[in-house]
Amino acid sequence: MILKRLAGSISRQDWFSVCLEILIVVVGIYLGLQASEWSQNRDDRQAEIAYLERIVVDLRSSETQTRKDANFQSRHAVYGGLIVDSLDACELSPGNRDEFASGIYLAGKYINATFVKATIEELLSSGRTTLIRNAELRQKIIELLRFYDEHLFYMSDVQLRTVPHINYIDSVVPVTIRGAIGGGANITWDRLRTSFEDMCKDKRLLSAVIVTTNYTWDSTHSLYKWADQLSGLGSEVETELRALLK
Repeated sequence: MILKRLAGSISRQDWFSVCLEILIVVVGIYLGLQASEWSQNRDDRQAEIAYLERIVVDLRSSETQTRKDANFQSRHAVYGGLIVDSLDACELSPGNRDEFASGIYLAGKYINATFVKATIEELLSSGRTTLIRNAELRQKIIELLRFYDEHLFYMSDVQLRTVPHINYIDSVVPVTIRGAIGGGANITWDRLRTSFEDMCKDKRLLSAVIVTTNYTWDSTHSLYKWADQLSGLGSEVETELRALLK
């Protein structure tokens, strides 16, 4: 319709009408593009909020489980210390026997930090990381994957270094378990198949417990450090969300 009028104006050499028709076309195209851009920006902002909300849930979930596992490891590190002190002195009070047995069973049971990373990986794989407009926050979220890989590398090194010691503990102090009890279960003294006197004489056993306990404390520190990192980033994402939702 507009093109027909424009052609007619040109044939009549009505330049004012020609300019007016062209202006109408240009303004129409501009407004259309602006409306499309506004709609896209609105969709992007909604997607940004949705992704950040999911990331917060992932970070908080990861933090909660990691702190739970760190507390578990702290407990059996304390048990390891009890074993070392008892074997050093060759003395164990009856009240500590079950904790001693639990420490033997738990020696070298290290746990990797938890990281629920599905949302972050989805952002990366889809190429939509720029939806998060805060460049500093976006970089911190992406770098979390690298930090987690570093943690896993550290944990694999811990496990590699302690395997011989764990195997030795298991071989000289077998623990009788009847049925599935779960990795974090407490063990009673009567489950041990080696006498305390024999354990006291075994200096290699003492050395093995010292090594596994030291690494338990180290890996526990790594878990708490990771949990603190998750907590800090989670707070930053929540702050960004509050700003976006104002």
